[in-house]
Amino acid sequence: MPEVGRYEHIADGKKRILIIKGLRMDDAGEYHYTELQSDDKYDIISEGKKRVLVVKNCELKDEGGFVVLIGTTRASADLIVLEKLRIITPLRDIKANEGQETVLNCEVNTEGAKAKWLKNNETLFESSKFIMVQKDNVFSLRIKDTQKSDEANYTVTLTNQRGEHAKSSSNITVQGMTRTDMLYFLQQFLQENSYIYNYVCIYIYLKAKEDLRIIVPPEDVDTQEKKTISFTCKVNIPNVTVQWMKAGQEITLSKRILYRVDKDKHTLTIKDCSLADEGEYSVVAGADKATAELIISEAPADFTAQLSDQTIIEFEDAEFTCELSKEKAEIKWYRDGREIREGPRYQFERDGKTCRLCIKECRPDDECEYACGVDDKRTRARLFVEGKFVSVSINYLEISGNFSKCSDVVYEVELNKDKVEIKWLRNNMTVVQGDKYQIMSEGKIHRLQVCEIRPRDQGEYRVIAKDKDARAKLELFAMPWYLSTAVPTIKTLDQDLVTDAGKPFVMAVPYNAYPQAEAEWFYNDISLPKDNVHTSVDRTEYRLKDPKKSEEGRYKILIQNKHGKGEAFINLKVIDVPDPPQNVIVGNVNKFGATVSWEPPLFNGGSEITSYIIELRDRTSVSWSPVMVTKPHERSAIINDVIENKEYIFRVKAENKAGIGKPSAATNPVKIMDPIGLPSPPLNLTHSEQTKDSCLLTWETPLKNGGTTITGYIIERCEEGTDKWLRCNARLCQDLLYRVLFAKDCILYVHTPRCYRVLAENAAGQSDPSNIVGPVLADDPHFAPTLDLSAFKDGLEVIVPNPLAIRVPITGYPVPTAKWTFGENALTADDRVSMVTKSTFTELIVTPSVRPDKGTYSLTLENDVTSVSGEIEVNVIASPSAPKDLKVAEVTRKHVHLMWEAPDHDGGSPITGYQVEKREVSRKTWVKEYTVTDVVEGKEYLFRVIACNKCGPGEPAYIDDPVNVSSPIQLDAKLLAGLTAKAGTKIELPADITGKPEPKVKWTKADLVLKPDDRISIDTKPGHSTVSIAKTKRDDTATYIIEAVNSSGRSMLKISLELVPQQNMPQ
Repeated sequence: MPEVGRYEHIADGKKRILIIKGLRMDDAGEYHYTELQSDDKYDIISEGKKRVLVVKNCELKDEGGFVVLIGTTRASADLIVLEKLRIITPLRDIKANEGQETVLNCEVNTEGAKAKWLKNNETLFESSKFIMVQKDNVFSLRIKDTQKSDEANYTVTLTNQRGEHAKSSSNITVQGMTRTDMLYFLQQFLQENSYIYNYVCIYIYLKAKEDLRIIVPPEDVDTQEKKTISFTCKVNIPNVTVQWMKAGQEITLSKRILYRVDKDKHTLTIKDCSLADEGEYSVVAGADKATAELIISEAPADFTAQLSDQTIIEFEDAEFTCELSKEKAEIKWYRDGREIREGPRYQFERDGKTCRLCIKECRPDDECEYACGVDDKRTRARLFVEGKFVSVSINYLEISGNFSKCSDVVYEVELNKDKVEIKWLRNNMTVVQGDKYQIMSEGKIHRLQVCEIRPRDQGEYRVIAKDKDARAKLELFAMPWYLSTAVPTIKTLDQDLVTDAGKPFVMAVPYNAYPQAEAEWFYNDISLPKDNVHTSVDRTEYRLKDPKKSEEGRYKILIQNKHGKGEAFINLKVIDVPDPPQNVIVGNVNKFGATVSWEPPLFNGGSEITSYIIELRDRTSVSWSPVMVTKPHERSAIINDVIENKEYIFRVKAENKAGIGKPSAATNPVKIMDPIGLPSPPLNLTHSEQTKDSCLLTWETPLKNGGTTITGYIIERCEEGTDKWLRCNARLCQDLLYRVLFAKDCILYVHTPRCYRVLAENAAGQSDPSNIVGPVLADDPHFAPTLDLSAFKDGLEVIVPNPLAIRVPITGYPVPTAKWTFGENALTADDRVSMVTKSTFTELIVTPSVRPDKGTYSLTLENDVTSVSGEIEVNVIASPSAPKDLKVAEVTRKHVHLMWEAPDHDGGSPITGYQVEKREVSRKTWVKEYTVTDVVEGKEYLFRVIACNKCGPGEPAYIDDPVNVSSPIQLDAKLLAGLTAKAGTKIELPADITGKPEPKVKWTKADLVLKPDDRISIDTKPGHSTVSIAKTKRDDTATYIIEAVNSSGRSMLKISLELVPQQNMPQ
């Protein structure tokens, strides 16, 4: 908490003490003292004499007072954390009834936010259809007479002055009218068209069947004290009476509470609301009941007694007093628009509803405007300070030396006002003008000169102005011997001085000399007037009462007495306030504020510009108020502290070290409002619900309303082939739709196509026309074609040669034309293809179907509205081709084993199985077999295999040669135990073979097929085979294999042969 007012901080070693003066009830609570260290939250930076505390990632809990302590010196400051903009209550999805009002509400956490509404990401503008309301922090969008076209996604985008953004979205779904709604609208129609008897009969019938019901219930109301509110509901039967109740009790009507009936609309009005009126209100209509809640908040605080101007004497206390309508309202005090903090000079007092500001020891610079603010209301008053004796400046010298030739002594006093009578005294005795005393007055400066001082002139000298006085003593002492005679010695030979223009300034050169020297001042080698030169025994001064920039430069001071002379120099720099800024322009004016820009002054006064001050005043006011201060490099500012629809005048001042310069030329009055211009054209004009009698035109609001509300829309028509546009509606259309009645428009309209367009109108005039729709004919509505391919979502299968027939249900007006394509080729009618299109279907027939008809068929429907297309996958199924590579794998006395490969073509459908058939060679009929086991040994058979799919059996595959079913091949070798022989001898390997048909024989050695050569011979005869090897070698040692193969199978035997040298041959 700050070290001001009632709070005082004391440091005693490591102890920290907080003293609270004038303890109150609201001082109760916890107090914490935390010594901050550099960490993740705080950075403490030291740069020379500068100390900086950086608070990172500020949060609301960081808000409060911070104190810095350096030795026994301390300073304090308050940190105020502004909460970021966020949404508390987002938009919610709504299911609305057609014809009723729909309301979207969004609440944010802080004040000062601005809302922008969008529909399907397109900006909405306020109109009779869309009403945008802001109440406190709640933003609402009301949609009148909700229609199906209002069904969309709605978004609200919120922005505050700090550039923070937040948004929320929701969807509105519009439901069709109920029976009660239809009755209501029929009733309205009958009131406008009473001559239509049939509708009257229908209405009477429906009404007789309908009980009294509430069709539009009352809505909740949130208001403030002293306001007037109304609850409104609608019932289905006009001119009846309903009952209003509060908290279960019927409401007593009075001059303050009124009840009014207008056909089917019932209104309860409560005037001058008080907190006692808050509660739940009910309306009873027959057996139906609806409730709504009235919430009343306290009215904002206001001033019942305003501040009044105060005129006080300087150094006296001033007190401003005002009264509020509420005791607990928070107030703030302001000085020239800037908030005042309580401290030693400013004290705040509160006594119930009375608030006081006390300003201690007022000075002339306290003379300004003071204000007290509560919420957004302020009361203002000015403080006028009448001057008194403000400050006294007394110069006196201590004189030493030879009294007979002393210099004069001059006392000087400066007041804050002219023409004030003063009185000089010496030792409380009045000083009288004469040879000894010279009394002089020049404006605010008064002097007393004591001539040729003597010891008797010592004493206390006093000056009195009204009730203020100042004193000084004159004392003489003997001059030391070493100063009895001396050449002037200057203490400061060269000085650089700086002063502000217009502020009195004294240039002084101290010296030592005896007797007293005389001084002469020069500027640009020109002697300066003696009136401004004041020389004493040890210094000479040149006084500038009103320094100007032209007096800037180098000054020369010549000091001399009879013993000699000395010179000194002073370089004076005069800093003036800057000139007024140039070319102040106000631009980008809207209802939130305006942008003020300017150019720097022509002359900065000899010092860099430190800031610019933007001031404004209401056009009806004469006082200027500072509204913003910018940095020197910023020469434009966005001013938001303004009120919409008010006119303001702006000006800018520049400031440097010397002070604030003169203001720029004031701008022309600027009205704070969005710029008004012509609206942009309406969007997306379309026509629908077209019949031979009428059609409905609908459009969307323009992107820009020109800065003001759109007052309505103009519908124009033009005959096809001409450029003459005629207005259709005598009065502005307030809605976003208009029904064109062809019979009213023109009796012969059925033969005259016309185009339509829409223009928006606001206070500035008419917009450019929208897009043109048409030409529109008096015809039943044309609508786009559609086709229903749901029956073909899994495609279509056709078995050859059945007809390929595709019938597709269709809609569309006029009846669309159908175009069929197969692949990339358009189909035309011929001997196989026929096409038929009716209003409800289109059909394609291809007969007979063949396998190449398989593929993708595309159907395109087209009329004058649009075209639509779809695709159908057709699979034409045929019998599969013959299996491949059919062969006999094994033959035994009991079965025959067959093997084959799948056919090349499955006919467009997966193979479901294979059909195996056999036939004896001597017979002509085939017998189906799946496992060929019914065979007779010794007989010959033929076999075939047929592949089957969804279409049935396909082409057969045959065995090339008849198969003889017999016993398997038998091999008999007499040398099964092996043979050992001497190398170099001839050996034979015989084997007996039995099998039918006659097997084929093959001999192998070590996986190599034996072939006859000059040493090896193979003799194979039916039933026998022998291998003879002449001149055997040791390399002929191996295992010899004989293999016999026929259609019945195969057989194999192994014979081992070992050759040894002749001497190792066993006996």
